[in-house]
Amino acid sequence: MSFCTSGRGRSASAVCLDRLQLQIGGSGADVAALLSRAAGQGIRLRRIVPGTDGCTLYLWGRDLAAFSALAAPCTVQIVRRTGGGLLLARLLRRPGILCGFVLFLALLRVFSGYLWCIDFGTLSPASAAALRAVLAEQQITEGCRLSKPRLQAAQDTVLQQSDIFGWVSLNFVNGCLFAEATPTQTQTVQPAPSARVLCAKAAGEVLAVQLQSGFAEVKPGQFVAENQRLATCTRTDRNGRAVYQPVSGQVMAQLQKRYTAQCPLQRQSARLTGRQAQRLTLHLLGHRFLLQNDTPLAGDTDTAWLPLRWGRICLPGCLQRETFWQRQTLTQTLPEAAARAVALRDCRRALLADFPDAEILREQRTVTVQNGTAHAEVRYLFTADIAQAAQD
Repeated sequence: MSFCTSGRGRSASAVCLDRLQLQIGGSGADVAALLSRAAGQGIRLRRIVPGTDGCTLYLWGRDLAAFSALAAPCTVQIVRRTGGGLLLARLLRRPGILCGFVLFLALLRVFSGYLWCIDFGTLSPASAAALRAVLAEQQITEGCRLSKPRLQAAQDTVLQQSDIFGWVSLNFVNGCLFAEATPTQTQTVQPAPSARVLCAKAAGEVLAVQLQSGFAEVKPGQFVAENQRLATCTRTDRNGRAVYQPVSGQVMAQLQKRYTAQCPLQRQSARLTGRQAQRLTLHLLGHRFLLQNDTPLAGDTDTAWLPLRWGRICLPGCLQRETFWQRQTLTQTLPEAAARAVALRDCRRALLADFPDAEILREQRTVTVQNGTAHAEVRYLFTADIAQAAQD
């Protein structure tokens, strides 16, 4: 028996994966006996085509060794070969491809545990910046190695410390951290009234009495003095029994108040000088590398996180840039017009501090500059709520 292939040096393991077309040479009796012996041993032969000097058939590569052992005195020649063995043979001749594929899987397994990018989804830029700042406090940035307990601890900390988000979800999948959040929604619950008396914060003319509970002692059009009772919590019914009801509500009035303020033309203030310093820190694969470390300056600090990218490809790292802006206490000289405006502004601030809901109807201003100081006096005619709670 002679055995030959198409002559490309393929390995036996590669041939086992192929479907072979064989040319059997020999006399008719020898070929018939060979086919009978092969069928008796369970070797599957397909598409047997008789010829003048033998026959042509198809055989799976895994049965080639057993078939060849039975082939004497016939000759067996592989005419055609199809299947995955061709690719396997090429890979075996180039082991670098297999080694590179195995190395890629190993690196993919290792590097998938690092954070490559953070996807903030539909969050607004302000919300994304706030969430990134909180995550940075928990040492979660591009380039760090994440674990499930660490991620859960960071999510709990975000919910506890931040008053911006009502719900936060952090999901880490294949190197990408998906952040989802909803803004916090507050609902103000009005406490139950407990005051016994409403008194006037200032003297004025009552315009409207808007009580939610309690009993009014004044009416619209009446002039009231400072600390005068506006409403009380008790009243006698027809039978002479006292009826108790806690007091709450508003008493709108029109009143006049005078406010004064001063603003020096020269004053000390902390101002930016234009000098800055930077500190650059590279976060890469769980390590930190200090690239630039200038001496920090006293003043404001601005921190920016810059993810590392190669074109559109994210890299497992980011650059932390801290910028220090210097502030110094300097003497500021204001023009007279600016000093007058600041003094008038302080008068209005004082009014709104006493009466937050004040609506100014008319104002009379007097502003003078003496001895390097602007003096402002403003008389306001306004409407506001003058009711304040008292226990007795």
